[in-house]
Amino acid sequence: MKKIIYFLSLVIIISTSCQHKKNRIVAEVYNKKLFESEVVENIPSGLLKEDSIAMFDLYVNDWLRDQVLLHEADKKLSLREKNFDEQIRKYKEHLLIEAYFNKITEDSLKFLVSEKELKHFIGEYKESEPVQQNVVRVNYVKLFKKSIVGNQIKDILFNDQKRVSEKKKLIQLCGDSIEYFLEDNQWMLLDYLEQDFPFNIDDKEALLSDHKNIDVSDNQYRYLVVFLDFKTQYTPSETTDEQNSIRSMLIQQKKVKYINKLKESLLQKAINEGEIIQ
Repeated sequence: MKKIIYFLSLVIIISTSCQHKKNRIVAEVYNKKLFESEVVENIPSGLLKEDSIAMFDLYVNDWLRDQVLLHEADKKLSLREKNFDEQIRKYKEHLLIEAYFNKITEDSLKFLVSEKELKHFIGEYKESEPVQQNVVRVNYVKLFKKSIVGNQIKDILFNDQKRVSEKKKLIQLCGDSIEYFLEDNQWMLLDYLEQDFPFNIDDKEALLSDHKNIDVSDNQYRYLVVFLDFKTQYTPSETTDEQNSIRSMLIQQKKVKYINKLKESLLQKAINEGEIIQ
């Protein structure tokens, strides 16, 4: 069994100015080679140095694992077991149809859900009785623990005046590589934060005083959280997740209706043109 060769160059990872140089091999296993350009093109631009290094390393390691598995599967499976022609044909047909549906529904302006439609649906079909559960209005940022912009983000986020006046700068600092939620007027279940974030708030009533600003870390990430408001009951339509879920459902309904109408139209056209024989 050939030895797996794997190396990582920090210069390769973080420098886009070196793309004109020779396309170097960054990993090799069983005579299959992974080139620098293949990795770089799969890493989003605008990341911090530490984030770029982490994503580069993750991509290479995932590639190596996949190639080792593919090699083993190729060795152990018979020709018959490796014949996926029929499945590939059906899957390709499915992908073609899905791609067509996506193309004809990609114009989001055709399927907009207005605030009036959203409120009408909530009024018609959703419970309006208050639910006894803790909800919060919150801003949060989740970033890599060693991110060099962490303290800059904290300085703005934890300052009530800067958080409003410098929101654009805050969003720019977060970029595409950082998870954040900066919507001031949306309610969120407190349970959501406590389940996904490494903290637990025992004294809920002191949320806007003792626990207003939280800065905690786990092994990989740092979490910066600011609580703007808190209450112990809500109506379902108040939460961000609920509104987004309803809006997405209504958009999907419009798309399905549009596609079904198109299907019938295309079928009728084929019948009228004599293309269908039964």
